[in-house]
Amino acid sequence: MLALFEEYLATVPWAIYDVRRTFSPRSDGRFNHARTVKILDTGSRETMHAQLRACAQAARLEVTVGDHRFPDDQHSRAWRRRRRPDKSLLISDAEHFLTVAPATAVNKTGPAFPRAWAKTGSRRGAGSPRRRSPALDHQPPPEGPAPFSMNRRRAQ
Repeated sequence: MLALFEEYLATVPWAIYDVRRTFSPRSDGRFNHARTVKILDTGSRETMHAQLRACAQAARLEVTVGDHRFPDDQHSRAWRRRRRPDKSLLISDAEHFLTVAPATAVNKTGPAFPRAWAKTGSRRGAGSPRRRSPALDHQPPPEGPAPFSMNRRRAQ
């Protein structure tokens, strides 16, 4: 069964996603979460991972693989902003990263996200670049994932 899944992953399109998430404390000690996801590019698994590494290097972003809280998580993340390490339960926080995964998501922004993101301020997180790489500014067409590389225009 695992071999079939790996075969599936090798054949489906992959995407580079720009992900921003917020964490806002509630009075019961838990958090409200809000997020936005934007597809930056689509292509093969190998091509998307190579582009993520190139973008991260150009923008001097820290790259990590996986999340220690989720042992099966093997997704690479290029961090533009990380949550505060003290994990304070009293203030809103956010994270912003680029990642590569199968191209199954769509561009979306949760209704609470813009206000929640504004509440987190504009501080730079660890590993955030001083200047944004132009390769990270690519915006796909509104109808869904861009069927082209960040380095060439879509044929009309």
